[in-house]
Amino acid sequence: MKYVKRTDCSTIEELFLRNQGVACLNDVTEWFRHYNRDEYRLDGIDKVADIIHKLDSDKPIIISGDYDVDGITSTAIIYLTLSWLGFKNVKIFIPNRFTDGFGINDKVFDMSKDGLIMTVDNGIAQTELIKKAKDLGYTVIVTDHHEPGLDDNGYPVIPNADVVIDPCAIPGQADFSGYCGAGIAFKIARRLLNNDPEKRQILLSLACLGTVCDVMELTEENYVFVRHGLKCLKQRNTTTSGVYALVQAFNLADTVTAHDCGFNLGPAINAVSRMLGDATEAMDLLKFDGPFEHARKDAAKLLSINNTRKQATQEAYRYLKDLIEEKDYAKKAPIIVYLQGISEGLPGILAGRICEEYRVPSIVLTDSTIPGILKGSARSLDGYHMKDHLDKVSNLLEEYGGHAGAAGLSIKEENLSAFRESLVGLNDFIKISDKDIIEYDLETDLKDIKECLLEMEKFEPFGEGNPAPVFKV
Repeated sequence: MKYVKRTDCSTIEELFLRNQGVACLNDVTEWFRHYNRDEYRLDGIDKVADIIHKLDSDKPIIISGDYDVDGITSTAIIYLTLSWLGFKNVKIFIPNRFTDGFGINDKVFDMSKDGLIMTVDNGIAQTELIKKAKDLGYTVIVTDHHEPGLDDNGYPVIPNADVVIDPCAIPGQADFSGYCGAGIAFKIARRLLNNDPEKRQILLSLACLGTVCDVMELTEENYVFVRHGLKCLKQRNTTTSGVYALVQAFNLADTVTAHDCGFNLGPAINAVSRMLGDATEAMDLLKFDGPFEHARKDAAKLLSINNTRKQATQEAYRYLKDLIEEKDYAKKAPIIVYLQGISEGLPGILAGRICEEYRVPSIVLTDSTIPGILKGSARSLDGYHMKDHLDKVSNLLEEYGGHAGAAGLSIKEENLSAFRESLVGLNDFIKISDKDIIEYDLETDLKDIKECLLEMEKFEPFGEGNPAPVFKV
């Protein structure tokens, strides 16, 4: 076993500054000042506020979200905001994970024949549906953080909505472009509510959840969202009844961390759509701000669903590992496996575990509700941009979308062999992991561990883009 120090840093502070790409702690203090003054620019927010403030209180508003944590928290943020503003006809559309797939679809047109459609955490790639909505007379606001679709010449296509907010799709739209859907929803809500401090805290707890669970980099305003948002999650009066009930169900009320959000709260929220397809129970819990005892019972239901999901995942993963070893899939990148008979909600978890254990980009597929069509999820590592690689074999796919680290896709079963041969045949991923090498950041003595832990608290939250230090003792 070989130990390798991966940086030349000698203190926790020095390592934190290096990871954040700043020169000194004053730069980090500026992030908090900009946040407190709402100075992080995001173009389009004023136009969104203008459209919404001009609506009659009984005008139909449809919020079109998504079934994962980011989509649900984004939807809850906008729903609560509009309710506080007095709108009486706000409806929510969350697609069914199994039968609808990702993003807005034609079902929204059955919910109301006119009014405002506002997407959160989706919409940037649904150009045809947005066009249809506009043709039918709807006002349409698209808010998203995903990459746009491309035309035949490879250029990005932006939907023709009344407002489009997506810093990932529109260069220069924001001072900071690393927001998730909930982060963008929070910034819009903050403007709509004139920065009301009490309501801001409640919504910030949701933005914190979305940011961590969508694995966004914890830097600049995201770092502020999560550092402040974790404090909001610890108190009943600074989050919704439903969210606080979920925090309490995990016995985390006094100690909740970013890790808890990503590995306890988030999976429980995601488990609803992974196991049932329909995310309604999760959606209703997060936006619920009524009697706490009612919320406590609903949170217990989520834990029960999550326990079922855990058991199903463990069984599927054992079988999956046997299949990978039998077929020697781990020797090629990416690993592509088709597993029959599992819930459509499990491939993302399984692909993530394979990617982590084998240190190779991975794609897990299973049967969809449509005969002959497989659906699945992809997870990747640094050095292999999953979305770019799927672009190269898009002729073999029915649908797909995502970014560098993760993607979703559907494919005809008859195309699976050609897909595997084509993608693996690109052969441009170098496996760099070495299990005989353990990397660390800093050295310390056993007697100094407590002091190190206290010092680390100054630089929390840790997560994507701000990893916790690894010590050699």
